[in-house]
Amino acid sequence: MKDGKPERILVAGGGTGGHIFTGLAVVEAMRRTRPVEVLFVGTRRSLEKQLLNREGVSLAFVDIEGISGKGLAGWLRFLWLAPWSIWQSFRLVRSFRPRLAIGLGGYSSGPVLWVASRMGVATLILEPNAVPGLANRWLKRCADAIAVAFEETRAHLGERGQVTGIPVRPEFFGVREVERPAGFFRVLLFGGSQGSHRLNQLWLEALPHLEKSWDSRRGIFQVVHQTGEKDYRWVKEAYDRVAFPHEVHAFIHRMAEEFSRANLIVCRSGAGTLGELCAAGRAALLVPFPFSADQHQKANAEVLARKGAAMVAAEAELDGARLAAWIVSAAADTPRIGRMEEAAAAMAERNADEKIARLAWQMIDRKAA
Repeated sequence: MKDGKPERILVAGGGTGGHIFTGLAVVEAMRRTRPVEVLFVGTRRSLEKQLLNREGVSLAFVDIEGISGKGLAGWLRFLWLAPWSIWQSFRLVRSFRPRLAIGLGGYSSGPVLWVASRMGVATLILEPNAVPGLANRWLKRCADAIAVAFEETRAHLGERGQVTGIPVRPEFFGVREVERPAGFFRVLLFGGSQGSHRLNQLWLEALPHLEKSWDSRRGIFQVVHQTGEKDYRWVKEAYDRVAFPHEVHAFIHRMAEEFSRANLIVCRSGAGTLGELCAAGRAALLVPFPFSADQHQKANAEVLARKGAAMVAAEAELDGARLAAWIVSAAADTPRIGRMEEAAAAMAERNADEKIARLAWQMIDRKAA
């Protein structure tokens, strides 16, 4: 901090709710050492605006789009936007004058971190996935340091990679101490912060099979379902025909509370979600998004599966009946649920945010020396 002013930190590449919360966790850890002023840089997605406005964080934009899976048209649009996004990034860095730029891996992090590194700003990449995305693989050459979640990731990013774990909001670490009500088996279902249309479809197909096969001796079956904004209305209407106790939400802001009450969580396998599962020590059935860049969700899920911390089901092999069978089988095997919870908790890194914050301050101080 110079002249009593807070240090300015630029955070780029939100993209998903998980990435945004990861960045916020690191910023909060940095604030415990010194005052900071933060500017997030993202794209014009409504989710980023919604989440960051709720947190009271300033947001700026660059106009860039991803290319993974978009073919020739995606490449042409990227090449069209890239020079403009670099110019926008230059103006942002010049006006904000950050001491540190943090990249979260979304495609907006590419031009911002590249420009920041060329302008002498300390740069730090956060890579929470087992397989790094295209932006981070490209940026590794100009980053001063790279914080990775898994040992497996370092092979992709070189010697600058340091294993820190996944930063998770503190409230998830208190979940294990919450006593769940007896006599209930509660499933929490969500497809990421924006929802998953296919996961919503599969779950609604599974519910009639669950109603037929559920044995009440296992407890009262309950469902909490986060649908995403786009699917909320039709999913809510479909639940009107379901006899199970249920709650349907477009978005759940108090997600740690829902984790605390769940016996099993059915979800995708984005890095932020996996960090929260481990911090909370919760059993999960992971259904990786099959079109994630470089199949990183599949790789993430396999890391947990190898440790016995989660079950993994391929979306292409699921239908309603099979998904219901997974749920019934898990509910009938209480010891297995317990083993998954213990294995997940053992993978949690409670101090990941503090480790990354220390790394960030070291880079800032080194640049200032």
